Amino acid sequence: MAAQTGIQAGSALTRLYRLLHNPRFQEDRLTARLLQFLGRRLKLLLLAVDWTEWPRHRRCLVAAAAVDRRALPVAVTVAPACHPLPSQNRIEEVFLEWLMASLRAYGLKAVLVFDRGFARPGLMRFLQEHAVTSLDWVIRLPRSLGVVREPGAPPVPLARWPLRPGQAIDLGWVLGSRPAVRVRVVGLWARGRQEPWWLTTNLSWPVAKVAAVYDRRRAIEQMLRDVKGGRFGVGLKWVQVRRPDARQRLWLLVGLALWVWLARGAAAARQRWLRWRVRFSLVRVGRLTVHREQVQPPGLLDLPPPRRRRHAFAWTGAGEKCSTSVYTLLTEPRPAAII
Repeated sequence: MAAQTGIQAGSALTRLYRLLHNPRFQEDRLTARLLQFLGRRLKLLLLAVDWTEWPRHRRCLVAAAAVDRRALPVAVTVAPACHPLPSQNRIEEVFLEWLMASLRAYGLKAVLVFDRGFARPGLMRFLQEHAVTSLDWVIRLPRSLGVVREPGAPPVPLARWPLRPGQAIDLGWVLGSRPAVRVRVVGLWARGRQEPWWLTTNLSWPVAKVAAVYDRRRAIEQMLRDVKGGRFGVGLKWVQVRRPDARQRLWLLVGLALWVWLARGAAAARQRWLRWRVRFSLVRVGRLTVHREQVQPPGLLDLPPPRRRRHAFAWTGAGEKCSTSVYTLLTEPRPAAII
């Protein structure tokens, strides 16, 4: 900002803090605009939800839309630093209720993807009660969790089910324990992986498609590295913004910057003199070349689609890759299905 406006760094930092603390900056409206933009071009949204740590014992709950091999943050909430701390389960339910209400308001179809940290029966029951036909979810289960296939039978831990590398199993609709909730449980052990995946969902899709949906959750981990990392990322872990509302606005602004850097990185990768930089991520390349005049893409509408890679779960019967590139997202005026 200081280099572009010709002012001192301290003055540019003051302007940024004023923008983040401006009450007229409504992060809810920005989230709605991002969801509308994605919804106009995608028939189905993959939203990965995860917690991330912040300095001074703060935590942020982030929802990011999986696009190709990256995820773009669209909604975030910051856990307040008060004593005693509010229930983490309550924070998750309030955030998800607001997110699902926003998706329903614009008629968007989405699949919420969660890691093992969200595998609690209370959240599964909450998702079943609040999710409608256009909203689905996938949660990874720990192997120590017990399931009941027949009423009255004792719960059996998932670790005791016979599953070997290269095998998949669909337990159907079973009852979870402590307390009981009726969900669908599938498991598969991909070749070359150290442990199997046990997934619970309300989807009726084949096991291969359910696994492909959860496989896209890794994009949020890479996004968190791009945002928080100090070596190759933006370095938000060093930011000293304390107010929760200001942190939410900063997250969304960085999310917009990720869109620009990803597009510029894809354009820079097409230049011959920049091909040696492809060992970095496209976000990293976009940040390095954002001020270079040699890399002036015609616009966000002239970006090539990425190369398709063989999916890790092709052996289960799903040959197609479960993703939509950000370049197709920015170039195609018509909706493009993720799955």
